[in-house]
Amino acid sequence: MIIKHLEDPVGIEVLKMLLRRLHPHHPSIPEIKERLFREQAGHKGEKALIYPLSLLSDDLFIFYNLRLKSGDHFFQNDALILSKEWILLVEAKYMAGQLNIDDKQLIQTTEKGLMAYDSPLTQVRRHKYLLQKWVDQHGLPPLPIYCVVANSHPKSIITCADAGSDFVIRSNALHELIISLNRQKPVLNDSHLQKFITALLNSNHSLSFNYLSHFNISPKDLQPGIHCTGCEYLGMTRHHGSWVCKKCSSKDKNAHTPALKDYYFIYGPQITNADLRAFLMIRSPATANRFLHTLNLPFKGKNRGRVYYLNFFE
Repeated sequence: MIIKHLEDPVGIEVLKMLLRRLHPHHPSIPEIKERLFREQAGHKGEKALIYPLSLLSDDLFIFYNLRLKSGDHFFQNDALILSKEWILLVEAKYMAGQLNIDDKQLIQTTEKGLMAYDSPLTQVRRHKYLLQKWVDQHGLPPLPIYCVVANSHPKSIITCADAGSDFVIRSNALHELIISLNRQKPVLNDSHLQKFITALLNSNHSLSFNYLSHFNISPKDLQPGIHCTGCEYLGMTRHHGSWVCKKCSSKDKNAHTPALKDYYFIYGPQITNADLRAFLMIRSPATANRFLHTLNLPFKGKNRGRVYYLNFFE
């Protein structure tokens, strides 16, 4: 049973927005593309967990992307599976090529050459240690904690040197692994189980990451305007109630909505009529006001002092 569902990462949307609105020769473009590639690969690995975990019985409880705090340390698990007998932490990967993993590092060999990464074994063991501390801090009954690294890329060969009590597997073998763990004596009763579930949900900390600050990007570096929903050309204009693309002549009545989501990523939730006109590059206060009312946004103030609050992620 899924308790906390897997959501599409907002960070991927922000990175795509930066690539759309930055000048093609901006010095941060290569770094942003690399970050986007890694985050998309990570999300593919997480999505590959959905099918094998969907085969589990309803007495196993699944939490995707829980971010917990133990003492002064935060730690996030791609998937946490809770039963009355044990907890399983899953670190998802989507990596191609020859993968040689040990306690020190992961070496990836592809046609492009060698790449070295921190060992995912060290990561899941660290999360195991922090979760054990978290359980103690919350006065919860101690459960055996297991951890696994699950790689889902179809073109990978995995070699793992002495993983000890940890596992390195393909994602499609996850269901079989969990079945083997089920042959244990229950530790939790129904009351303890509910207490565990509630504590995990209540202890989740959302991560807020400022990509503009990280890449040293000023809002002034980002081009205003509306992207064509067909060809992605930046510069749609308003004509007879629709947005029209200068490049491919596509029309879209609602092309301003994704543009306002970009505004949210750049400036935050607060927006005025003047702000909207400047970002969408329109002149009419009445048209801007109509857009704001159509979105049914909460607001404060009156007349020119009115401030609206974009709520795309509430």
